[in-house]
Amino acid sequence: MDTIRPYVLTGPNLVTDGHLPGSPAAPSGTWSTFTWSPGSGWQDDHWARSGFGSLVLDVNESSADDEAVTVRDLTGVRAPVTLSYPNTETDDSESNYSDYQLWGDWVAATHYRWVDGDDANSTDQVEVRNWKTGQVVASHDGQLQQLGDGGAIVRGYDEAGHTTSYQVWNFLTDAVTPLSEQWWWNSQFSMDGGRIAYTTDSELVVKTIPGIGTSAPRSLGVVAPASFTAGNQTWSADIDLTKPVAAGELKILNSTGGLVRTIPVPASANGSLRGITWDGKNADGSLVPPGTYSYTLASTGSDGSGSVVAVDGTNTALGQVHVKAIPVTAGVPVISGAAAVGSTLKASPGTWGPPNAALAYQWLRDGQPIGGATDTSYAVVPADVGHGVSVRVTGSLGTESAVATSAAVTVSQGAFTQTPVPAVSGTWFYRKPVTANAGAWTPSPDSLAYQWLRDGAPIPGATSATYLLGAADVGHRVSVAVTAAKAGYGAVSTYSQAATVGGTKFSKVAGPSVSGTAKVGKTLKAKAGKASPKPARVAYQWLRNGRPIAGATKAKYKLTKTDKKTKVSVQVTVFRDGYYPVAKTSKAKKVS
Repeated sequence: MDTIRPYVLTGPNLVTDGHLPGSPAAPSGTWSTFTWSPGSGWQDDHWARSGFGSLVLDVNESSADDEAVTVRDLTGVRAPVTLSYPNTETDDSESNYSDYQLWGDWVAATHYRWVDGDDANSTDQVEVRNWKTGQVVASHDGQLQQLGDGGAIVRGYDEAGHTTSYQVWNFLTDAVTPLSEQWWWNSQFSMDGGRIAYTTDSELVVKTIPGIGTSAPRSLGVVAPASFTAGNQTWSADIDLTKPVAAGELKILNSTGGLVRTIPVPASANGSLRGITWDGKNADGSLVPPGTYSYTLASTGSDGSGSVVAVDGTNTALGQVHVKAIPVTAGVPVISGAAAVGSTLKASPGTWGPPNAALAYQWLRDGQPIGGATDTSYAVVPADVGHGVSVRVTGSLGTESAVATSAAVTVSQGAFTQTPVPAVSGTWFYRKPVTANAGAWTPSPDSLAYQWLRDGAPIPGATSATYLLGAADVGHRVSVAVTAAKAGYGAVSTYSQAATVGGTKFSKVAGPSVSGTAKVGKTLKAKAGKASPKPARVAYQWLRNGRPIAGATKAKYKLTKTDKKTKVSVQVTVFRDGYYPVAKTSKAKKVS
C-alpha cells in the first residue's frame, strides 16, 4: 500500500488519504475503500473529512453550485445519508460552506458569507445539522475549529480578519464559554465531550467545560475475531466507547434473538473495554451448536447519560461471531531462520489434530499473501525489507478447517561490511576546488551519491564529487557525505572530516551607530561603520534586549508597543567575497 496520511482515529477505525475506515478483523487491520470518478480540477474531488466509529463524512466538491456531504457507514449496516450545502454567488454577495466535521448525530460546517467581496462584511456562522433528519439544530457566529458531543469550539474574527476570541459553544443550550488565553496564529484544539485541549502562545491547556457531552455512550467499534471454534478456542473482543461506563454485561444472542449467555463486563474509566472473552458455552456450561451469534453491550454511562447504543445512536447489536465445530485443532506455527535478505525461513506448523489433517502453507508480507510462496520454506527477497513476514497454516479435513498464523518476523536489510570514511583532496581556500574519494565499499554499491555540507547543513546543488569553494564557505567548516545504495541493502552514509575554509580578513570594521528618538512610534535608523576594504553587502538585524526582532532586517526600524521599556540595538554584518564576514553591534537605546 502506498504511503498515506492519517486524518481521524476513532475507536478501531482510521480515516486516511485514499482509504475510508474499516473495523480491523486482525492486528494488521483491514481497509474499506470508497471509489469515485476523478474530477478535472482540485475542486472536483471527494474528501473523507471526518470519522465517527464506522461512520465517515464524505465531502463531494464536484458540483458547481452545491456541495454534497454524505454520511457513510462502512460496515454496510446503514444506508448513506446525503446533505446538500448550497454555494451561491450574486452580483454583490457570495456564500459557501466548508470545515465539515462529524460527531454522532451532528454534522457541523462553517457558512462563509461575503457582501461585495469584502471580508469586513462577512457574516461567518457555524451551522449544526442532525444528519439523520437534515434539520438545522443550531447556529453560532464564527468559524468551526472542533466539533464534540453537543458542543463545538468556535473562532471569531474582527474586521481586519484577526482572531478576536475562541469560544466553547454548547449548541444544545446555546451557552457560550469564552477562552481568554493569549492566542497565536497556529493554535490547535481538540474536544472530547466536555473535555477540551488546546495550545496558546506558551502552553498546552486541558480543561473540562461543565454541561457539554451528555449523550449516551456510543460504540465506536469492536475488534474481535469473526469466528472461533467452541471448546478449542476462546473468543475475545475489544470495544471502544465514547465515554466511561459503569460495570455491565455482554449479552450473547442466538439467531432468533434468544439470550444464550450473559458475561460480566467491568467498568471502564476511559471508555475502552479490553479482553472480554467467551468460551463458546451457554448459561448451563454446555458448548453452543455451530452457527452465527450476535452480541450487545448492556451498560450505562458513568455520568448517568444513558445506556450504550450503536454508533448512529440506535439500540442495536454490536456485531456477530460465527461459532465453528471442533474437528480440526490448530497448532502454533513457528518461523526459524535469519530474517534477512538472501536467507531462507522455515515453517514449523506445531501440533495439529487430528493427525491426518492436511496442512497448507501461505507466506504473508504484512498480513497479505506473497504470490507463489506456498512451501514450508521461503527465500527472503529485497521486497520484504522492513516488512513483517509470517506464515499462515490451514489445516483441513473434509468440510472442516482451521487456520493459524505465526508471529511475524521483521525482515532486515543486507548490511555493507566495509563502509570507508571519504577522503578529501585539494586546498581549503576560497575559489579552490576540493574532491571527494569514496573509498572501497563491500559489497560494491549500485550507486554512490555525494552531498557537500557547510557547518553540517547540505549546500544546495553541491552533489558532485568535486566542489568549488565559494564566498559563502569562508570561515565555515565544509565536509562531504557519501551515500551508498544497493537493492536489498539499507542506504548508508559516511562523512569526511570537516575543514575550515580560509579567506581574507577585513583590515578594519567600525561599529554601527543608531540615530532617532527611542520612543514607541518613532523610527530608528542604523548606519554601518566604516570598513576596509569596502564591503560588497551589508546586513541589518535589530535586537530587543539582545535578541533578534523577527522581520526587522532593514536599516530603519519603527518602534512598537512591544519595544517599550526594552533596550533596542542593531547588529550590522559586512560581507565581501573571499573575506570573513564581520558582525558589529551598536550601543543599545532604552525605549520609552
